[in-house]
Parts: sequence; C-alpha cells; structure tokens
Amino acid sequence: MFEKEALKELYDTMPVQWKIQNNFSNDTKAMCVAYIDARDVMDRLDKVVWQDCWKSDFRQEWSNTICTISIKIDWEWVGKSDTWSSGNGTEKEKSLMSDAFKRAAIHRGIWRFLYDMEKKIIKVKVEKDWNRKKTTPLDDQWNQIWDLTKYINENTNNTSKNAEAWTGAKWTDWSGDTEKATSAQVDFLTKMFKKHHISDEVRDAFIKNKFKVESMSDIPRHRISKLLDEMKSNDEFAKQFWLSQTSDSNSPSQ
Repeated sequence: MFEKEALKELYDTMPVQWKIQNNFSNDTKAMCVAYIDARDVMDRLDKVVWQDCWKSDFRQEWSNTICTISIKIDWEWVGKSDTWSSGNGTEKEKSLMSDAFKRAAIHRGIWRFLYDMEKKIIKVKVEKDWNRKKTTPLDDQWNQIWDLTKYINENTNNTSKNAEAWTGAKWTDWSGDTEKATSAQVDFLTKMFKKHHISDEVRDAFIKNKFKVESMSDIPRHRISKLLDEMKSNDEFAKQFWLSQTSDSNSPSQ
C-alpha cells in the first residue's frame, strides 16, 4: 500500500536528455527539445512508489497500444491510461509500448514539467548521405557538439514558458542571428494576418507583446520564420494567438 499524499513527489523535475527535433528551412539551425525515456519513468516510480506498489499493463485495440499504470493506494489498485498509435524503426512494437507507457506516466504527473521547459535553437551542419540528411549539432564557434545533452544542460538554465507573456514556448536562440526580417517576410506576414482576419491594431499589439519590438520589420529573421510556420498551420496559430490575447486581457493593468 502507498500513501496518496506521497504521490506529489512524482511531479518533481528530473534529469532530462536533449535531441534535435527538426531543422529550419535554411538547414543552418535546428530546434532541440528535452525528453526522457521509459527507464527514467520506471526509476521515478521505483523511487517514489516502490517496486511492489506499481504495475503497468498493456492491451491492443486495433492499431492503438494502450498502457495503464496502476498504483496501490489505500489497498486498492488505481490505474490511469493513455494510448499511442505510431512507432518508428524496426522495433515498432517496442516503440509503441514505450511511448504509450510514457504517455500514461503523464497522467501520474511524471515528466509533465517538460511542457514548461524552453526549447533551444542551435547551429547545425547538414550533409546529404544518399537520400537522407545527416544533421550535426554545432556550438557558437561552429565546432561539433559530441554530447548534445551535456552541452545544453551545462550552458543554460531552463525556465518555464509560464513566465512568458506569450503563452507559446520561449525560444532561446544560440545561433547569434540578430538579422532583421526581410521585406519579403514582412509582406508575406502582413498577408497572413489579413488571411486570419486580424486587424492592424490587434496585429501590432500582438507583435509588440510577443517579440518586444515596435514593428514587424524589427523582428529577428529566425523568429519571423517560426511565426510564419505557425501561421501556415491555421489551427495551431489560431490557438496560440488567442491564448496570448487572453493572457494579456487577464494580466493586471500597469
């Protein structure tokens, strides 16, 4: 049996690893995200709940793998479940189970803190290897980074996106790119705002709040590229945009 009050420790932060999630269009920078693996989840459960007081069960429904993590609380097994339906590589079944397990762990509070961690932007070198691209992470002096996790963890203090006025992720750019947006980018961005039926007044307030600049032409080039990518995905941009407006309206007046 396990005391329910002690489960709060499952929400504590834990060491993370880092990986490149995707490259930007010019293939000179990439976005890195933090992650943990299934063994980290097991270790946290063993430490907080003890081995005999938790268990995981899996079942298959069509193409979905469903995992239930149960904890014995007050002499009863209490389970929380989640599912995953895509796997990568030759060990697809193992990948499905691992991802479903980690998603179920979110409902227990484990690694939920990752949602509040800022993403990182680093320099990269991209080389073509037959029909595939090989991405090599680089530091500020264009030297190869051999251990990405160690490099990021030693060179940054992670902060929460909740501290930002903009409710999307905080972007830390280590690439040293401070070039302003091109006129073509500004023109295209203007058209995209009109496409979303956003007035000039609301647009200007949004730009000032999100980027801390006075006009679109002052937005750093790499950040305007990211914004354009978001706007091309209508649902995602609309969600983030209106969240930011709600955040502004709820903040105390100066």
